[in-house]
Amino acid sequence: NSLAGKTMIFFFLFIYVVVGKVLMFLFPQTMASVLKSRFETTGVHDPKFQYEDWGPTFFTYKFLRSVLEIMWLRLEDEAFVGHSAPNTPVIDLNGELHHIWDYLQGTRPLVLNFGSCT
Repeated sequence: NSLAGKTMIFFFLFIYVVVGKVLMFLFPQTMASVLKSRFETTGVHDPKFQYEDWGPTFFTYKFLRSVLEIMWLRLEDEAFVGHSAPNTPVIDLNGELHHIWDYLQGTRPLVLNFGSCT
């Protein structure tokens, strides 16, 4: 059920944000260190993208809202062997909106690689 799924996602993220906010208040240096190290393990090493720019946005209402929107949007996107794949929207390198099924060509298997800097 989509409503039950949305409720569970909201509950989980709400707890995540509240606990994160409390930990940032009680242990700001430790949380900054944890967030920085987590960010560095992703392999993105841009010296212009400093913790001071993005760190304070974690565990805020805006953070909660944007993550909820993304998770709720993708809630029903599941793929199973032998069943049709979801027709998920994607944006090409030119910034144009497409859907995955737009790239299907006959019976040729569709293989997609996804990358993200967010």
